[in-house]
Amino acid sequence: MKFTIIGGGLSGLGFFLTEENSQIYEMSAKIGGHAKSRKFKDYYFDEGAHINHSKNKLWLDFINKDNINTRKSEVRNFHKGIFFGYPIQSHLGHLKNIDKVRYINSFIISQVANAKVELKNYRDWCIAHYGIELSQDYYRVFTKKYWRTSMENLSVDWLKGRLIKSDFRDVLNGAFEIKSKDKSVFSYFKYPKKGGFENFFDKEYDYNRINLNHKVTSIDLNNRIIEFNNEHTESFDTIINSMPLPELVKITKNVPSEVAKAAEELLFTSLIQLNVVVNRDMCDITDTTWFYVYDETTDIARVSIIDNLTSINNKDTIAFQVEIFRRNDEDYNVNEISIKGIRDLCQILKINEDAILDYETMFIKYAYVISDMRRAINVKLIEDYYESNKVFGVGLYGRWNYVWSDVAFQSGVDMAKKLQ
Repeated sequence: MKFTIIGGGLSGLGFFLTEENSQIYEMSAKIGGHAKSRKFKDYYFDEGAHINHSKNKLWLDFINKDNINTRKSEVRNFHKGIFFGYPIQSHLGHLKNIDKVRYINSFIISQVANAKVELKNYRDWCIAHYGIELSQDYYRVFTKKYWRTSMENLSVDWLKGRLIKSDFRDVLNGAFEIKSKDKSVFSYFKYPKKGGFENFFDKEYDYNRINLNHKVTSIDLNNRIIEFNNEHTESFDTIINSMPLPELVKITKNVPSEVAKAAEELLFTSLIQLNVVVNRDMCDITDTTWFYVYDETTDIARVSIIDNLTSINNKDTIAFQVEIFRRNDEDYNVNEISIKGIRDLCQILKINEDAILDYETMFIKYAYVISDMRRAINVKLIEDYYESNKVFGVGLYGRWNYVWSDVAFQSGVDMAKKLQ
C-alpha cells in the first residue's frame, strides 16, 4: 500500500475511505479513536463530551443514518448553588441588582473602548466582547478549570464557532429576565438513539486493510520502516499520522533537537471522567442536556446527562458524565480527584452520597489540544520536518489543532485528495 495510516480514529477513517491505496494500523481492538464509547451499568459513556451538530453533507452521509436522534440543546450554567441559562452574559437575571449594574456597565464600556483594539489573546477577546467584570468573574474561572492555562497565554485561533458574541439587547433583556430568543452555538444536535457516540460509525469497513492491536513503537524515516508492539515490522512509502504529535516525535528515530524541543512544549489537557449512576427518585434534574460549572471550589468543569442525550429513559436511574481536567505538566492523583469530584457532584445536585448507586473513573491522557501562544510556531516546525519526510498529519492530534469530530474526519478526506 502507498499510504500507511497511523490511527483508526475519525481522521484516519476519512483518509481511508477516500483513498483505496491505504491501510490503517490501530493500536486498540476497534476503530474509532476518541469517538469510542464504553458501557457501564446499562449506559454508554463517551470519551469526553461528543455530540453531532455538523451541517457537513459528507460527514452526515458518513454517519449511521438509521440510529439518529435529534435533540434540542438544553444547556445550563451552575454557580453558587443556582442553575441558570446559557450563555452567562444573556442570563444575569438571578443576580443582585448591584451586580447586574456592574456587569452591564462593564459590557457597555467594552463595546466602546475595544471596538478597534487588536485582540492579542483570549483575555483580550473576552474583555472586548463581554466586559472586564464578566471576564474576570466567570470566564477566567472556567478557563482555569477547562484549559488549566491563563487567559493571557491562550491564543484566539480556536474560537471561531465556539463562543457566542452578545449585543446590548441580549445582556439587558437577560438581566431583567425579559424573555428573548434562545441563543447557543447550536440549537439542536444529533446523537445515536441507542448506544454511545461510537454507534454513529457502526458500519461495514474493509477490514482487509485495517490492522487492529497494532501500536507503533518505532519509526525509522531513513530506512522507511515502522515497528509495532507485536514485533511486526512494515516498510512504508508515505505515512498519514493521527497520533498525538508528542507521541510521534518520541518514537521517531534521530529526530532533530529543535523538533524534539518543540514537541516537548506542546500543551494538552488530560480528562478525568466520572461515569456516575444515580437513583432517579433522589435527583431532580430532568430537562438539562449538559451544564457548565463556574465555582472555583470544585474542579468539575462540565456535566452531561446521558439520559437526555439518547432516547432511552430509565425509570429508576439517571446517569451523569462528569469532566475534570488536568494539564500534561501538572502533578496530580487521579483517585483523590475522583473522590472529591463525587462529593462535589453531590453538592451540585443536592443529593446525599447514598443516592449514587455506582460510579467509575475513566482517564483519557489526551483530551484537548491547548491553543497557547506558542502552539502555532511549534506545530509548524514539527510539520515542516515530517512533511519533508513524507509524513502528513490529520485530525485533532495529528495536526495539533482544536477541532470538532466532523472537521477531524474532513481533514482526513482533504489530505487524501491533496495527495492523490
